Amino acid sequence: MAGEVISLSQEPNRNANRVQVHGISPNTPPQRIRKLLSNYGPLNYLCVHDYGDRQWAIAQFFSRIDFEQCLYQLAGFILDGRRIIVVKSAPRELQEAEEKPKPLSITKLTLLLNRFLGVAGWSNEILELRRLTTCTKALYPDARLEESSHTAAYSARVSIRFVCGATSHDVVGEGQAAAAERGLSDALSRAQKLAVSNAILDAAAQMVIVRLDSERAMVCNIEPLDDGAKESVSCAGRVVD
Repeated sequence: MAGEVISLSQEPNRNANRVQVHGISPNTPPQRIRKLLSNYGPLNYLCVHDYGDRQWAIAQFFSRIDFEQCLYQLAGFILDGRRIIVVKSAPRELQEAEEKPKPLSITKLTLLLNRFLGVAGWSNEILELRRLTTCTKALYPDARLEESSHTAAYSARVSIRFVCGATSHDVVGEGQAAAAERGLSDALSRAQKLAVSNAILDAAAQMVIVRLDSERAMVCNIEPLDDGAKESVSCAGRVVD
């Protein structure tokens, strides 16, 4: 089985690693379908179509290796008394707005790192958190402070450490964010969290996951070449159980 590279900055191409599941019982809840497919690897999304007397689903894996294992392992599988059919989803014509993959969210980034590196395989540390601006605007004349709208903005600098045995590799990222809330403390708290999340995403975007096979994965940093292309350089690794 050939290895693969998984981006930590964006979701997979819209037509990559997609499966369709047919013959699902109308009594099978979406959570059970997600749990079944997630046994083979993290999902970018799952969409279940319910037609009353039958259901079918389409899902996308982040990993091609997980996608191929799912197709192989679920051939002839019986779910809730029905034999389901799992097939590769045919590519669809993409609109111009769909051609560029979406940026990875902090939730999906955490999912990928925990899955392929393990919870102990990475950590993050806030190096700097700085308030940029705070603004309070009355929602109506003579409004009290608690009846006003508050906006706060923060910048953050964060380090991610990737660990493999006795070796480690640190990557630093920066991010900014603003948030508006009815309460000042809520605006400050939300702006801080968003700025830290953006800094983590910025740091992770410098790396990729390299899966050698279904059992082993490592993180590599990507360095720009003179012609603007990207080259992967191994910097840390971790065996996935």
